[in-house]
Amino acid sequence: MKIGILLPTRIDLGLLRRARNLSLLVTSLGADHSAAIGLPERSESQWRRIERNLRRDNPRTVVRRLRWESVPVDNARRMFAKLPDSLDLEGIQEVVVPRDWGWNFQDCDAVVAFADAALGAVLPLAPTLFYCTDLAARVVPEAFAESIDDDYWKKQVDAFRMWRQSTVLTSDPATADDLVSYAGVRSASVVTGPNLLDCRWEAPAGQAEGDSNALAWLVSSAALDDLATAAEGLDTYLSEGGTLQPRIVVDDLRADTIEDSFGALPQHLADVLYGLPVRHVASEAALVRALQPCSVIWSSRIAGGEGEAPLLAKARGKAFVGADYAVNRANADAARGNAALYVLDDPLAIADALHDVEAMAGERTLAVASTPAVRKQVASELQAILERVMSDRLG
Repeated sequence: MKIGILLPTRIDLGLLRRARNLSLLVTSLGADHSAAIGLPERSESQWRRIERNLRRDNPRTVVRRLRWESVPVDNARRMFAKLPDSLDLEGIQEVVVPRDWGWNFQDCDAVVAFADAALGAVLPLAPTLFYCTDLAARVVPEAFAESIDDDYWKKQVDAFRMWRQSTVLTSDPATADDLVSYAGVRSASVVTGPNLLDCRWEAPAGQAEGDSNALAWLVSSAALDDLATAAEGLDTYLSEGGTLQPRIVVDDLRADTIEDSFGALPQHLADVLYGLPVRHVASEAALVRALQPCSVIWSSRIAGGEGEAPLLAKARGKAFVGADYAVNRANADAARGNAALYVLDDPLAIADALHDVEAMAGERTLAVASTPAVRKQVASELQAILERVMSDRLG
């Protein structure tokens, strides 16, 4: 069985981590299982670097150059004659197809497409499972579109049309609810499954190292991280004698340049952020090196994320501090209580949580990989879901 794994145009280190873990799960099912990852075009050096990491210790995975191509619907029906008769494209002007200068992933028995509404209507050239990490646009629309007239919203409507005709997988029960109430996917077509981020093959040996006063603040975008409120909370914490030494860690694979957002803040808050060291990372190895000296990981993200930050803290044996919403709460609980959560929109609550996590900073926890038994169980669950998708396509 060959499984295609399609990454959207906008990628980050978390999505690459999910794709690599998914490919390892697929190939762990047996010698007759392989994976083909579609990695969107980037600079040659960056594309090659990402390819090497995705294929590391995973010889039955190939990485293909992927270009998402917009095609008028009428042309698509002529170009791809094997589309399901039941596929409803009425009212959709354009679809997007995954080009790989070969089979366009039609040689795969099934495809897992990481769902990104910004792509628009993804044409299912093979039996397709959409993997939805979150629907944060419902909570923080300004992080995805500049206005109500932005083209993003039309693409989202078209994307939802395709999701409603497919099976959609998520690990977050809150996202599963959003898929039904916000995206309009039938509840029977939404599957709540394992979290790909919690299937870790590698772990540092022994206890996590780190300066007890160093805090890594993971920032993705000004809106999604509510930068103004976070900066105000941090300023309050530092003015009250907080001893944690924050440094901003930025995922360079994202298009956003977070430093450009500092100037839009009130001057005293901008001064706080401009005074912090900023570490840009463009690979998993660089992220690990950036986190290694720190004993605390802070994510000021206010929606979605699939528990990525608390799971990263758990995997690296660090304390975690972040906003108190369902998926963070569930994964912070799994980190054996070595976490402090705060209510949204409250700078004073952020300051209190930073004081609380400061007391945990000296605690050492083991950084561990998930067990082979857990990975085997997750792989079996994914296999059953993919078999369902293929069966549904055959009708």
